[in-house]
Amino acid sequence: MRLKVLSTVLSATLFATLSSAAEWRGLDESAWCSGPKLTPEKLRGKVVLVDKWGVYCPPCRRSLPHIESLWKKFRSKPFVIIGSHCQGEEREKIAALVSENKLTYSIYLNAKLVGEPYFQGIPAYYIVDPKGDIVYQGIGFSPAKAKELEDAVASALAKMPSADSLCGGMEAVHFRQDAAKLVAGKNVEPVVTRLKSAAAKDGPVAEEAKALLSAVEDARNSLKSEIRNNAKTRPGLALMQLETLVKTWPSEKTNCAKALSKLSSSADVKAVVKLRRALESIDATTPRNKMEKKKLEESRKSAISAATAFAKSDFPGVANEIAELTASAQ
Repeated sequence: MRLKVLSTVLSATLFATLSSAAEWRGLDESAWCSGPKLTPEKLRGKVVLVDKWGVYCPPCRRSLPHIESLWKKFRSKPFVIIGSHCQGEEREKIAALVSENKLTYSIYLNAKLVGEPYFQGIPAYYIVDPKGDIVYQGIGFSPAKAKELEDAVASALAKMPSADSLCGGMEAVHFRQDAAKLVAGKNVEPVVTRLKSAAAKDGPVAEEAKALLSAVEDARNSLKSEIRNNAKTRPGLALMQLETLVKTWPSEKTNCAKALSKLSSSADVKAVVKLRRALESIDATTPRNKMEKKKLEESRKSAISAATAFAKSDFPGVANEIAELTASAQ
């Protein structure tokens, strides 16, 4: 559980930067048809497959079970499918196909990445990586196309950096063991000291050391910036990020002592942290059947209900954060 929380905290900072180029439209409540409800924030740090389809397109209808199969195979990964219906607002026909094919991935009306590829027909697909880059696009449906799409998703996921890595996606050659230790929530300062010593020299080894040091420093600055931004509007997240910061860079503890004391001494902030962690745990769990799904939903409602007692708290940002978390959990 601790590692999941640290990974989520880090992805809220590093991947927010990595995915800053990705701008999404059509994910509002009025466009939602079925499956998990999405927001741009929920897409951060994930590989996103957009499936453009329509109820009047026979190849699209034939492709639906294969898209669902793809979702079931990779949904435990940082992966999202958006079934973007683009043949009008045919909600009843969409609902019928969802029921017939037992579709569980997200379906919206005309949801898309701003600047998506132009296709002359459907079904059409494209994959967006956490940086907002389109790494695959294709059109049509056949068994061969289904295999090609599956391979493209697997390839995009394989290239993703670990969510708790501080290396910014950099693949180390000379410092592989050291790079593996540069993760959020673990003291990285001994590794940083060794890298600084290596960076003082000349040659490719020194250049790699400098690149790793730069990535780690960028991660620290990004995290500190996020903490400052969240302090007044998301104090629960800010507390979690502060705890990650001082575990990763212990030398920051003195600088963070006052803020840590203020946030950690508030019962209201602790309630928000508890809610955030509970929702993260629920979201990370894939139900195997309807009974498990029902239990997860009950746990979600219970966590939200327990936090609403603090919704009118005077502590800056608590009410705002609870409102954000409960809205995204609906």
